[in-house]
Amino acid sequence: MSYKHIDYFLNRMLIQLMLIGLILLINIFLLIYLLIQKLTSPLEGLILGTQSLADGNFEYNFDTEQEGELGHLARSFNEMKFKLNQANKELVKSNKELMNLNEYTKNIIDSMKSSLIALNKSGKIMLFSEGRKNLPLKISYPLEGMNLREVFPQLPFNVTAKVNDIMKNRGGYSELKNFALDIDGKEFFFDFFFSSINDKDENFIGILIILDDVTEKVFLEERLSQSQKLAALGEFSAAIAHEIRNPLGIIKVSASSVKENIDRSDSSYKLLDFIIGETDRLAKVVEKLLNFARPKKIEKEFTDLKDMIRSFIKYGMQNLKEKNIEFQEEFGDDLPKVMIDRTQFSEVMINMIDNAIDSIPEDKKGIIKISTKFFPKNNKVQIRIKDNGIGMKENDKIHIFEPFFTTKDLGTGLGLTISHKVVENHNGSITVETEMNKGSEFIILIPAE
Repeated sequence: MSYKHIDYFLNRMLIQLMLIGLILLINIFLLIYLLIQKLTSPLEGLILGTQSLADGNFEYNFDTEQEGELGHLARSFNEMKFKLNQANKELVKSNKELMNLNEYTKNIIDSMKSSLIALNKSGKIMLFSEGRKNLPLKISYPLEGMNLREVFPQLPFNVTAKVNDIMKNRGGYSELKNFALDIDGKEFFFDFFFSSINDKDENFIGILIILDDVTEKVFLEERLSQSQKLAALGEFSAAIAHEIRNPLGIIKVSASSVKENIDRSDSSYKLLDFIIGETDRLAKVVEKLLNFARPKKIEKEFTDLKDMIRSFIKYGMQNLKEKNIEFQEEFGDDLPKVMIDRTQFSEVMINMIDNAIDSIPEDKKGIIKISTKFFPKNNKVQIRIKDNGIGMKENDKIHIFEPFFTTKDLGTGLGLTISHKVVENHNGSITVETEMNKGSEFIILIPAE
């Protein structure tokens, strides 16, 4: 065999060995790749499943047919996923029940007549509910995390002092009854209840404040008390009136008889004239006393308010004397007829007009305006008598409907009391708005029956 043949054979063998080595190397890499895939594929599934579980997806399942540790891990993961899914369902259910309970509790609190304020132990507001009845207080929002003074700047020292006492003592209970607050010039009354909030171990954790707007209740109690006083005073006045009326009649008859039998030039003639005039004035006072004590029976009839008020304006113009007063009228177009006792209501209107005339100084250009309005929603008619007179002091305004209270030198103090009673007997109301040196306005509201 020549050298060339040997070299050719060796080269061929080398190429074959290289091909076999390359094929073997490829097979080794392929085997390694397959082994890696076999090992990492379950791990990738585990990572994917973990990410899916973290995203809240409990539907992903591992292949549990694998053998060895990976199969055990897959089964453990599926079991953990099942338990987490069950726990999550229970948590969702509990959260829903808690939300429903919170909403139910809020509805209960908001349905209460009282308003609630809950403070933490640092005095910061944690809960506030106005309740069913809105508070007339000015409230600064938001409330949470603020103290009482920041939210309710108009609260007086008495209220914050009660809160501070409970804070200082880390517990306790207190209250303020019929507490008066001036809000935008109007008087309101509140009941305040203060109580500490304790946990199950009786540790102080805050304060509960309950507010009740009792303004209407206080006014009703005052009206009831006033009615009782008026009833007692009425009986007393009736007795006095009866005792006075008979002697007055005798005095007048006697004075008239003597007057007829003496000459006009006699010095006693003017004195007797004065006596007769004063007995007439006292007789009118007695008549008012009797009307106040025992009001006449109401005899209602359909009445056109426009016609009646215009007749009162004519009456007022006849009694102006030397005063420079202008009467104005303003009637609603849809004003219905009303069922009233025309005689008694005429006395009310005459009294209102007389008071308006008397309140205007002689050196002032006076205006008395009478207006009416119909409220179809509640079927009521409003009558307003407004003047630009001297007005009233706030303290006088409080007492003007009380018997025998008067600011006039010769007044009896019964005119407005009787007017008030007549309007009330018509199931109506009478109120007054006044301002010193600017005038007064009486507002009468009666049913349009």
